[in-house]
Amino acid sequence: MERALDIALLGGALAQRSGLPTPEQLQDLLATAEIGLILRRDRIAPELLDTAWYLHGIASVSGAAERYTLVRQRQAFLVSAHVFDLAMANPDRTREEMLSFGFASAIGYRRGGREPNATAISERLRKTNDQEEFDVTRQLALAPLEVGAAFLGLDARTLFQRFAVWRRQFADLATISELTDLRSTAYGPSQFVTLGAEDLLHFLVRGNLERRDRGLQRLRAVVADEVGPEDLNARWVAGHILQFVDEAWAGSVWNPTILPPSVPSVVRQTFASGSPAVVTLWEPQRNLLASTPSPLNGNVTRMVLAVPTSGGKTLMAQLLAANFLAESNRSVCYVVPTRSLGREVRRAMARRVRMLQKEAGPELPDYPTLWDLMTFDGGNDEPSDVDVMTPERLVQLIRHDASGTLDRYGMFVFDEAQLLKEQGRGFALESAISALDLLTRETDHRIVLISAAMGNVGSIAQWLSPNGAALVNESDWRGPRRLHAVFNTDADWELTSVESGAGTVWPFRHTTELKGLIRLRLANGQVTTLSTQGDTGWRLVRKSKDGESGLNRRRSTEIARPRIMSLRQTWFGRSVTQVPFLWWPPRSSKPNPSLLPLQHRTRWSTQG
Repeated sequence: MERALDIALLGGALAQRSGLPTPEQLQDLLATAEIGLILRRDRIAPELLDTAWYLHGIASVSGAAERYTLVRQRQAFLVSAHVFDLAMANPDRTREEMLSFGFASAIGYRRGGREPNATAISERLRKTNDQEEFDVTRQLALAPLEVGAAFLGLDARTLFQRFAVWRRQFADLATISELTDLRSTAYGPSQFVTLGAEDLLHFLVRGNLERRDRGLQRLRAVVADEVGPEDLNARWVAGHILQFVDEAWAGSVWNPTILPPSVPSVVRQTFASGSPAVVTLWEPQRNLLASTPSPLNGNVTRMVLAVPTSGGKTLMAQLLAANFLAESNRSVCYVVPTRSLGREVRRAMARRVRMLQKEAGPELPDYPTLWDLMTFDGGNDEPSDVDVMTPERLVQLIRHDASGTLDRYGMFVFDEAQLLKEQGRGFALESAISALDLLTRETDHRIVLISAAMGNVGSIAQWLSPNGAALVNESDWRGPRRLHAVFNTDADWELTSVESGAGTVWPFRHTTELKGLIRLRLANGQVTTLSTQGDTGWRLVRKSKDGESGLNRRRSTEIARPRIMSLRQTWFGRSVTQVPFLWWPPRSSKPNPSLLPLQHRTRWSTQG
């Protein structure tokens, strides 16, 4: 959300076009629509939809590259895709409207460089309608939209199954009609869109150039109205897929400019047909692989990769490891900070390297046993090709038998490398990396550090490779939209009830109703607060000896304010207006956490 509401992005997309909302007005319309989603108010302002269709049109019109800059095209695609994404939240829309908005949103995200959002759109459409049972011959008007939206999801495994079903449906209809194909009928455009999209999927997944040429020919026939009567939906879908396929090829693992010809085809197949299939790489992944020197170059032995969460850094680590295993007889050591993360990495790596006839090792304890250390270099006739372990285990292996560790592993991948700064476990991680760096400076061992939260990438790279030979790749790319919100509660002091008999020391119990508050921080810097209506069932319960302490909120606040200010200035150094209201008995010299609302207790324990 914060990216879609960026004023520069909106201004670049609109380009001061008259008759449209200004960037500020469009920003407000989008913010209102997002807030409406949380309130389940699904109506989208008509002027917002009109603006989205205009932006979609100028971005996708034939010859747009000559009329508009590439940056403006991408901005227009992203803003329009965001609006169509919002429009799909209305459950009362017809299936045709949902498919139209879904396809426009998915193609906008794809061509705007936000591939994860496009995948989410296709998945949402799939869940709202079982595409496996969709009969393209019985819903002719929807068929091109259904096929196009499904194709843009690029879920190869399910797409091949669906395309097979749809192809048979058209073939059965042609057989009944005693025709070789449906070119001359009203079903022709839909059939050619389906067959053309299937051909291009084969091309992207398997690198089949013959299927690419045949798919392009079929889609061009639809755009040129050479198949059946005119079908606007079919032409719209076919035109966008034709333009998109070149952009998708730019991120294909079969593209020699992405993966050098030296990379074995089995490695490409491992990712294109693996689980999950990687049909096209994302922007930060393409930038890394297209860099000079290539990270797949055997001469690059030190790498530091800093990509935000959801940017695809783990996939890049898998690709580097798979390529190394394909060209080396040594194993890969993948270091993770926690055993739970290790299980996830182990499952993912096992799926990836299976096609290489390689295997990931079993889960290993943080500290190797005496038997592990005694048999490390000779007791296992067939060592695992990928071992996932914690820094503590790696440190123990290096201390016991450094040469044996280096003989066994030729690549070391350190995930979550930003933990170097941690006071506790950061020492073990730093010890392992430092020892490996010192022992392998004259060898071809590779050390890869990956992180989503490393702010000093240059310093880490300089530490890892003082001669500046380390490959450094940074990116601030984020796929999913982000809406920043904080939820907490607020006490309604006017609705406080007092009960007696709670105990002997504190005989009175004060119960105050709490309402929920959601504070949304928009990209324009504004904060909108939403409040729950009615009784939430949440209560703030306090104790007192006289049945009156704390009932007067104003008096309690006056007593507490100087104490809060003193604590704030001493501990936090910020304005008192930023401190949540904390109540405690006036005689107490320090806050009593048991008397605070739950969210304030959490805040206190975190900040204090």
